Amino acid sequence: GFKTDGVEYSSDASRYALKKFGVRLKVGDFLQKKFVKNSYDVVTLNNSLEHLYDPLKTLVELNKVTKKGGIIVVTVPNINSVGYELFKSNWYALQPPRHLYHFTELILTEMLIQAGFRNIKIRRGYFTHNYNTIFESIRISRSEKFKKLPEGGVAVRTIAPSFSLKKEFLKIVSKI
Repeated sequence: GFKTDGVEYSSDASRYALKKFGVRLKVGDFLQKKFVKNSYDVVTLNNSLEHLYDPLKTLVELNKVTKKGGIIVVTVPNINSVGYELFKSNWYALQPPRHLYHFTELILTEMLIQAGFRNIKIRRGYFTHNYNTIFESIRISRSEKFKKLPEGGVAVRTIAPSFSLKKEFLKIVSKI
């Protein structure tokens, strides 16, 4: 029931959104697009802020287009997470060079305040994403079938049938 609008860097992803969900997205950089001030009730950045060259400027501009009383939902990996503490450089959410920034709750809160947002609430426990990040971190750190590429990307391959998520998770947890 929402009237939707959005911006996506990838023209392929934009075409997919139109085909799969009927959502038309502007292709390009949000900061280079024109939006009417105070025109959005809800703005979402789902695992995208960490990819942007100027996240603070983006938040400032998003504050301008969000209606008074509107909400912004930001989902980012937390560099202070248990996942990072367990996996360090093998933590899947690091993803250099795709992730240009990493956030803590304090950094994100300060940025939102600087951007003009108030009444900020931080929630943890986006289970689906957390489960995937832990699973992929185990694969990166333990599986020969899944290795980091030299340029910082991640190679995705099929898991060997002998790979046991439960066994690998228990090995890692036992080291805490």
